[in-house]
Amino acid sequence: MSDLPRPILIKLLSFSWPTPSDAILRGREAIEWSNIKVKSPVLDIGCGEGKMGDVTYYNMPVIDVGIDLIPHYIDLAKDSSKYKKVLTADARKLPFPDKKFNTVISNSTFEHIEKSDIPAIKEVSRILKPNGKFYLTVPSERFGELFDPGYNRRVDHFRYRSLAEWEKVLSHNGLSLLSHKYYFSVNVTPIWYKLFKISTINIFGRELWSRLRDSRFSFLIPKNLLISLMAPVINSLINQSGHGLGTWLFLEAVKK
Repeated sequence: MSDLPRPILIKLLSFSWPTPSDAILRGREAIEWSNIKVKSPVLDIGCGEGKMGDVTYYNMPVIDVGIDLIPHYIDLAKDSSKYKKVLTADARKLPFPDKKFNTVISNSTFEHIEKSDIPAIKEVSRILKPNGKFYLTVPSERFGELFDPGYNRRVDHFRYRSLAEWEKVLSHNGLSLLSHKYYFSVNVTPIWYKLFKISTINIFGRELWSRLRDSRFSFLIPKNLLISLMAPVINSLINQSGHGLGTWLFLEAVKK
């Protein structure tokens, strides 16, 4: 699988430089998504502010609809050229008619759905056309075993399913698992976690990444130079994360 193109890497670092752990994981995901061919109309569940979609789906045509639960994110996502339309919506109660979409995609979102994501999976099945595809990435139980409850609370991870559990859940909701791939190597995870811990150090009530990004003195940081220095290191870790035992799952399912 090819490297992440340098312009995409630089774009990723332009907003994730205070959180290099995010850049490593999202860069790996962008590579994993790069070979996926989607059929319009396409719905993205969890589009966030839109800027991550520009990176994650860099090799994908413009997406028809993006949704997120947070209105502020949607306000920002309206400036993204990756989506034809964005709107605030709950994945557990989608505002679309039955059999609306040929493809539903979701990157690192379903683990964040509070209480239960089963209603959201049912909704995906409902709005997909027959033989429509559902692609999603989620942390597996391998990833969950590496961290304590404190980490899960910090990042709002509510569940870690095994591949077998995912296959069962999808099947019970009208979806058949077609393929899967583990990604984000356990070999890179310790480095990733150290970087995560550094960026989330609490400094006078705010985490370091927030201090760096939002401080009134942030204009003094030579961001372009910093990004140039970070790029080869982050690129190397992104590439390393594609080898060895993976801790995240990329799933492809089809509507029965």
